[in-house]
Amino acid sequence: MSLGFILGDATKNHRQVLLDQITNWQAEDPQAKIYYIVPNHNKFSAEVKVLDYLKSQQDNQDLFATSNVQTFSFTRLAWYFMKDTATYQVNRITNAGLNMIVYRSLQEHSDELTIFKGEQTQPGFIAQLVSQLIELQQSCITYDDIERMKENLSQQDTSDSAELEAKLHDIAIIYRDFMQMTDSKYLKPADILPSLTQYLQNEDLSNSYFIIEGFSQFTAQEQAIISVLLQRAKEVRIDLILNRGVTDIEDLSDKQSLFYRSERTYYLLYQQARKAQVKILNDVYPQELRVETPELQSLAKYWKESTDLKPINVEKIGDNHNLQVIKADTRMTEIKEIATRIKQMVALKDYRYADFLLLTPDLNKYRNIIEPIFNDYKVPIFVDLAKKMIDHPLVELLTALFNV
Repeated sequence: MSLGFILGDATKNHRQVLLDQITNWQAEDPQAKIYYIVPNHNKFSAEVKVLDYLKSQQDNQDLFATSNVQTFSFTRLAWYFMKDTATYQVNRITNAGLNMIVYRSLQEHSDELTIFKGEQTQPGFIAQLVSQLIELQQSCITYDDIERMKENLSQQDTSDSAELEAKLHDIAIIYRDFMQMTDSKYLKPADILPSLTQYLQNEDLSNSYFIIEGFSQFTAQEQAIISVLLQRAKEVRIDLILNRGVTDIEDLSDKQSLFYRSERTYYLLYQQARKAQVKILNDVYPQELRVETPELQSLAKYWKESTDLKPINVEKIGDNHNLQVIKADTRMTEIKEIATRIKQMVALKDYRYADFLLLTPDLNKYRNIIEPIFNDYKVPIFVDLAKKMIDHPLVELLTALFNV
């Protein structure tokens, strides 16, 4: 049982260190079962890169396969371990079903409600309430916790606390009903990770190694899983975008700091490991640069300094066009300019479409214009937004066939 951290800012090549760690484990323990855990949206690309790396370590093999290195999200990890258990065979309930349960609960407790009594007819209210209830469960907050928060607020004589107390009163009623009506009867998305935590407590993980990459913080449910892994797995390595380890709460940076969330995550995991008497390995700092252009390194340095509330060292950037700032009047003009430049660079220079990554603070604001514009310019694109399975073209095809 041991815990190790891989730390460093985003200009460093973290993944190469993680991939080298896989090779080391395989050399030291031929029976090693290695699990590479990443966020759900990043699972496929991470899996491809892990397999490509492992294949490159083999001698001239055209075909490559491995069963001892698996890339999962937390929810997919639950499927891997529990797919044949009775818990995983319980009837699933969709968000539509949860909406119906909450609607029924609002109707039955209408006389007891205060703020929610007049909100239940508002468009989207029930879906938002369901989302909030699921978030409470994912944060491991119980009905009793809400009651205690409500009691603490009742001792404060302010208008804000009175309004919040009224909201907590309504949430407590609906949350209790929500849990009673679904507990053990249906498997909700928020039930999967607690079930995995319970399952892993009795699973032999003595030859299992875990790498966790791509997170800056964890939900309470994910934290509970990591706690079990620390106590039962052979070794756990966690990669964080962080410039230093923080073992004392007094050393945490200001909340506005670029690394605050990662610092807090490090601190919580470190203390968790100490409490469980798990061996803590020395922090590893990648040395290889992932970002090599001086302009992008200067930009990364600026971001760090600007969030540390300290004087910023201004650096003059060269005019070799590695970094450009362009202002557009509208989002549509912005996307058209980007599509034009990508098409030109692929046609006239040695670039592929896969070399381009388009980032935005809020992808939802662009979701209705990116694909149509890129399609007009005949530029292939993958939009990294979660889509409901019911909207998948294959599901639509099967539904249409059954309706014939």
